[in-house]
Amino acid sequence: KGSLPESEDNPVLLGNHRDAWVYGAADPNSGTAQLLEVAKGLGVLLAKGWRPQRSIVLCSWSGEEYGLLGSTAWSEVNAKTPLLQRAMAYLNVDTGVSGTQFRAQGTPVLGRVLSSALGAIADPGRPGHTLVEQWDDGDLFALGSGSDYTAFIDHLGIPSLDMAFWPGAAYGVYHSVFDSFEWMDSVGDPGFKYHVAMSQLWGLVALRLAGSSSEGEDVSAPPSTTTVPFNFTLQAEAIGTYIADAKARPNGTMVDYRALDAAQAKFAAAAEHAMAQERAAMGTHDLALIRSLNERMVYTERQFLTADGLPERKYFKHCLQAPGLYTGYAPKTLPGVYDAVSAGDWETANAQATIAAERIDAAATFLMGSI
Repeated sequence: KGSLPESEDNPVLLGNHRDAWVYGAADPNSGTAQLLEVAKGLGVLLAKGWRPQRSIVLCSWSGEEYGLLGSTAWSEVNAKTPLLQRAMAYLNVDTGVSGTQFRAQGTPVLGRVLSSALGAIADPGRPGHTLVEQWDDGDLFALGSGSDYTAFIDHLGIPSLDMAFWPGAAYGVYHSVFDSFEWMDSVGDPGFKYHVAMSQLWGLVALRLAGSSSEGEDVSAPPSTTTVPFNFTLQAEAIGTYIADAKARPNGTMVDYRALDAAQAKFAAAAEHAMAQERAAMGTHDLALIRSLNERMVYTERQFLTADGLPERKYFKHCLQAPGLYTGYAPKTLPGVYDAVSAGDWETANAQATIAAERIDAAATFLMGSI
C-alpha cells in the first residue's frame, strides 16, 4: 500500500500467469519465480521502514494458456474499482527467461523509465556492461496479444509493458514436456543469472514508477512531490511512425490521412508542453502543477480508446495498437485502418482513420490541460 491517499494513488500492477501446459520451466515459471523474488525484495524494504508513494500490486493469473481467462475475468470484474480506474501501469513478465537477449514491448511512454532501469542492471553475459546496451535502438514495439497484458492495454487503456530474455527465435521446447527444470538448468539459463537480472529489472521499474528508488531520489520525500516518469515525446514519435507505416502500404493513397497528420502534430505539441511542464514543476516543486500534471499523464493513454471498439471485435478498443485480425498475436498499429485496408474496404478504412484522428486529438487536448 502506497503512502499517497487513495484519491491520489495510482497503483502499479505486476503480473505473471502460473498455469503451464506441462512443466513450464520457462513459460511461465521463470516469470513466476521472478515475481516471487520481487515480492521478497519488497518485503525486505518494508521491514526496513520503506514505503512506496504509489501502491504496488502483485498479480498471479490462472488460465492464461486457455485464453487469458484469469486476467481478463479479473480485469472485467474490477474495471470500475479505484484500483483499475486509477492504475498507472501494468508490468507483465510471462516467459521471463528462455534465452539471453533482452526484449520489450509496450506503451511508448514507458520507454524512459525502462531505459533508466536497464542502465542500472548488470548484463549477466557481459561483465562491465549493463542491460541497456542490449536494448537494440531503445524502441518499445507495440503490444498485440498473447499474454496477460491484453485486457489492460487493449481494453482498459492502461499503459503496459511486457519484458523477457529470449533466444531471438523459437526455442524448441516451447509448450512441450521438454520445457523442464533440466532444460532450464543446462540450456536455458545455467546458473539462473538471467532470472536474477529480470527480477532486479522488474522490481526496479516498479519502484521507479511507484515513486521511489530513482537515482539520487529521497525515498522519504513527501507524497505528490515527484512526477510520473512517463515520456510523451516518445509516444508522439511512435504515432508519427504508425501513420508513416500506414501510408507506405500498397494503395495507401486510397485513405485520407490528413486528419491523422494534424492530430499527430497536435499531440507532439502537447507532449512537448507536458515535458516542459515536468521540468518546470520539478525545478520549482510546485505541488499544484505536479498533481495536475500527474493526473493528465496517468490518464492520457485511456484517451486512445474508442467507444465502439474495432470493427468485428468490440473488445479491442485501443485505436493505436491491437493484435491483427488475421495475424494471431502479432501487433498491428492503427489496427482499424490496417484491417480495413487489408480487406480492400476503403470506406471503413477512411472511417477508422477519422476515428483514430479524433482519439489522438482528444488525447492531445487532455494532455495539454488548462495550466
